[in-house]
Amino acid sequence: MSLIKCLVALVVFNNSDSLEEAVRKIPQNCGLIIVHNDQPYQEDSVNSILAGREITNIYNGNQGMLAGAYNRIIFNIEMTSNYSHLILLDQDSDTSQMEKFIAGYAGNFDLDHDRTICAPLYVDRGTMRGVRVVRFNKIGFRIIDLNKNDSRYVHCSCIINSMAIIPIQLARRIGGWDEKIGLDHIDTDFCLKALKNKCSLIYDTKSSFLHSIGDRKMVSFLGFSIQSTFHSDFRVGLIFMNSATLFKRYLFSRFMLNFIPLLIFRMLYDLLGIILIEKSPSKFFISCKMFVKGLFR
Repeated sequence: MSLIKCLVALVVFNNSDSLEEAVRKIPQNCGLIIVHNDQPYQEDSVNSILAGREITNIYNGNQGMLAGAYNRIIFNIEMTSNYSHLILLDQDSDTSQMEKFIAGYAGNFDLDHDRTICAPLYVDRGTMRGVRVVRFNKIGFRIIDLNKNDSRYVHCSCIINSMAIIPIQLARRIGGWDEKIGLDHIDTDFCLKALKNKCSLIYDTKSSFLHSIGDRKMVSFLGFSIQSTFHSDFRVGLIFMNSATLFKRYLFSRFMLNFIPLLIFRMLYDLLGIILIEKSPSKFFISCKMFVKGLFR
């Protein structure tokens, strides 16, 4: 097993007063890069001191959106030369269990650290509901019942990139993140590329972190819990346009019988949330319109 040395990438869209507090919580033995995605693009990086530690600042100007921010780091050989793994953070990510999470991953000698991407369980701040761990079958997919699983590390087919530990060479080898998609579904596409390259995706069931994707709210419908994100019209449209892009990309691939049904289920679920929770006919029509647009993009 090679030595695990982590480089943390904190992507911010709003340089608020909480930035210093977020930096203070990141383990001191990790390198730290802050990508200021809301600031005008600047080719060179700038070193500075924040919260008593040295950081590298990148000014990306939202080029390629979140995918572009990640790629600015992963394809910079000099910036990543002293590190083996990358950890991606958003400004609101809860880092309270981060040190324990890294130590568990690095200390597990049964894992192939060069080919294994590991994430803690994501818990939404708005609903306090945990991530659904999905595993592809040969036909279709299934949700893993974590309550019946005693293993710390559970194999899955999709993870959320935020807070995940990602081997840098692996991310570079599979081409990084798709800047055509830019934001929503870049995690999905990245995971499918990793699976094509025979990599392992796992969740650490003993670690979790609070995170926000939109302003989620949840209601009960026919005995089922339904969530909706309350994203802006632009963000909702982007999600469905990117869904169409992935639908085309993987329709006739090895993932045709498992990922495509999952993608369709996810779109129907999102539409149900828009109708039942947000009660927004305009977002429903925007979603349908942008999906069609994405098919011809």
